[in-house]
Amino acid sequence: MCSQTPDTKYPVVAREFRLRIKLWMVLCSLVFVLGYPEFVIGAEKYYYYLHISSFRSITNADKDAERLHRKGYDTVVSYERVADKGFWYRVYIGPFTSLQEAKIKISELRRKKLVDYAAIRNGKP
Repeated sequence: MCSQTPDTKYPVVAREFRLRIKLWMVLCSLVFVLGYPEFVIGAEKYYYYLHISSFRSITNADKDAERLHRKGYDTVVSYERVADKGFWYRVYIGPFTSLQEAKIKISELRRKKLVDYAAIRNGKP
């Protein structure tokens, strides 16, 4: 029986094996970054949402969100605490990746007379 470890018995093979493992890890990292950039840089992205309406009732918020969704807009309903006013269900449209894109969408919604009120909110609802 041999008392040598594989690293000392076959140093060239062990070194090549370690090199291949490191190379494989680098390649896997690159594939992940290039294939799924939202996971890697998602925290750095800055999104904008349009606050469209607020309701005390989830039923009314869902109805408004559904109305806008049928018109082709991505909607989000969020339950939020508003300072000195309690909890409200807020309807948002978005996300938008730039402030300019959000402003254009507000103009479009007002031109189509789909909303009376719209405010830009940065971050996630």
